[in-house]
Amino acid sequence: MIIGKMDRRVTLQALSVTKDSKGGTVKTWSTLDVVWAGVRYPATMAMNEGEEAGVETSIIPVEFTIRWRQDITINETIRVYYQSKYYDVKRVNEIGRKEMLKLVTEKRV
Repeated sequence: MIIGKMDRRVTLQALSVTKDSKGGTVKTWSTLDVVWAGVRYPATMAMNEGEEAGVETSIIPVEFTIRWRQDITINETIRVYYQSKYYDVKRVNEIGRKEMLKLVTEKRV
């Protein structure tokens, strides 16, 4: 991807799980960084529809391309915050040799 096409600001967030004073778990999202990204809505990836807890939902695939980072791996629970919406990262693809990362995400509607 040409750097000039990375013209959107997105926030990368990671999930942290800690224990509270009663032994329960507390999930919180913390900001890793705010970065420039290219955003693509792939036509080849179909929008899926389903049902969650009795409510119909749609899943919209979105790809974010960012500069390569060492702290983004497939094993982490990562999400992207963009235009007041959260996108769950489902796959991370390396582009080139540590040049770019393609974050394949889903947004539930």
